[in-house]
Amino acid sequence: MKNKILISLSLFLAILLVGTLFLFSLDTFYKTTFFPKLTIDETLSDEKYITELGIGELTSPEKLGLAVKTIQFESFDGTKLGAWFIPSKDSSSNQCIIFCHDRHSNRLEGMKFLDAFKKAGLLDKYSILLPDLRNSGVSEDAKTFIGYKFSEDIITGATVVKSQFGISNFVFFGTGMGATAAAISMRRADMVNHLNSMDIHVEGLILDSPISNVKTYITRNNKDIFYPLVAGSLFLFNRNVEGYMDYMKLSFLIKKTDYPVIILQNIGDETTPTDVLLAELQEIPDIQLELFDGVEHAGMILHPGYKNRYIELIKTFLK
Repeated sequence: MKNKILISLSLFLAILLVGTLFLFSLDTFYKTTFFPKLTIDETLSDEKYITELGIGELTSPEKLGLAVKTIQFESFDGTKLGAWFIPSKDSSSNQCIIFCHDRHSNRLEGMKFLDAFKKAGLLDKYSILLPDLRNSGVSEDAKTFIGYKFSEDIITGATVVKSQFGISNFVFFGTGMGATAAAISMRRADMVNHLNSMDIHVEGLILDSPISNVKTYITRNNKDIFYPLVAGSLFLFNRNVEGYMDYMKLSFLIKKTDYPVIILQNIGDETTPTDVLLAELQEIPDIQLELFDGVEHAGMILHPGYKNRYIELIKTFLK
C-alpha cells in the first residue's frame, strides 16, 4: 500500500514538474519571440522613439517634398498591411527598393534612409516601398517569429508593387530583424517559387545589423534562464516556423546566392553581436562585409562620422 502511495506521489510530482517546465517554456518562448506593436501615433508622440528611429521632423515622405501613395494589402496568410510607395523621378524606371524595418519599429524607421537617398540622388532611379510589416505601424497585430512571417510580408509587398505599378526588379534593404527576414524571403522555397511565378527579380540584399543566427539569438538572450526552459522555447519556436529554425542563419540564407549581398555592421553592436555574424560568414568569404567602429544597433546612418561612408557604400552597391 505504501509503495502504491509513493509511486502515485512520484508520478504526481513528475507530472507537476513537467507541467511547470512547460509553462515556463511557454513564457520564455513568448518573451523571446514576441514584441509589443509600435504604432505610428505612439512613435510620433514619444520623443524616445523619435530619437531612436532618427525621425526628427520627417514624419512622412511629404515632408521631403516627395509624392507618395498610401496602399493597403494583405499578406499571404490574410494579415492586413499598410505601406507608403514613393515612385522614382524617372517614370520609366523598373527598379524599387523595399525597406524592411526592425522589430518593435515601423515604416517611420525608413524616413532617415529616404532622406539620405534623396540627397544622394538615388530616388531619381529607384522607387521606394516603406511597409509596416505585421505587428507594426498601421498593420494588423500578428506573430512575426523573428522574421519568418516578416518574409511573407516582404514578398507580398514586391508582388503588390509589380501588380499595381508594373515594377519587377527589386532590392531588399533591411535592418535588424527586417534584414534577416529579407534574407529568409530569398531562400524559403515557397517564397522563391512565388517570385519566379510572378517574374519578379531581386537584384541584391542590403543587410544592416542582421540577426545572424536565430537559434543563437534566442539562446543568448536567455542565457540566465535554466537551459531546459530555453530548450523548450526553441522546440516551440521551431514548430511555429514549420521546422525552419536551423535554416534561419546567414551561413545558409546567403550562401551560394546568384545576387550580390552587402552587410553593414557596427563592431560593438550588442543587439546583433558581431562575433556571431563573423562565425556565420566564415564559409562565405565572397560576401561584402563593411564594419564600422561603433556600438549602436543599426545606427550607422545617423552617426556623423559614418553617414557619408555608409551612403557611398550603398550607392556603389546599387550601381
